[in-house]
Amino acid sequence: MLTPPLTLRPLLTAATLAVSLAAPPASAQGYPIDCAILLCLAGGFPPSAECAAAKAVMIRRITPWPIEPPLQMWRCPLRSASHETTSPATRLAVVLDAHMNDGAAAPLYLAQVAEPTEGADIDISGPEFDFIRNLKVWDVRSYSHRRGGENDDCRERSTIYKGFYDDQGRYAMTRVSPREVPQWATGSQACDPGTSTRAVGVEWRDIDGRPAHEIVHY
Repeated sequence: MLTPPLTLRPLLTAATLAVSLAAPPASAQGYPIDCAILLCLAGGFPPSAECAAAKAVMIRRITPWPIEPPLQMWRCPLRSASHETTSPATRLAVVLDAHMNDGAAAPLYLAQVAEPTEGADIDISGPEFDFIRNLKVWDVRSYSHRRGGENDDCRERSTIYKGFYDDQGRYAMTRVSPREVPQWATGSQACDPGTSTRAVGVEWRDIDGRPAHEIVHY
């Protein structure tokens, strides 16, 4: 289980509470949705209208086709939040406070965003941001495991890609074998009675390491 620095725990507790007490969805459109996804992801998507909306966007992004990064770090600017010498956690707190509690501040932050990049605009390589790297996409374009052929041998075929984040929040995809994929994404990996799956799944862990996932079959 993750053991994030104590300095981030009060931030996430307060920020999660802020989401729960935030304005109704109609007035919450001012802040970038990826800031909401970032915050709600860290808190395990606690019950609130804002986190429900953030989770819905995350799931929509991985629903084929095309598959997009579920969290797009470059859309939640952190560098402009405070002075460069402050910690990433402090800057995250300032951004979240502005976007969750003062919708009028959102245009200021949006105006300071540079051209979109593939990762975060600050260093997020520390363990307090491991929850970002625990966010994974399983793109099961095809998976089958059944008997066939003259000898009725067990045959497994697959085309599966994993989407993942590096230390700076850049998203990439790589082809993987079924052995690397959680069974909830492929279905049974046993030969009998046989399996055939096409699906896209997303999994995550909150700041305390609690796991969760969603899957869309097609």
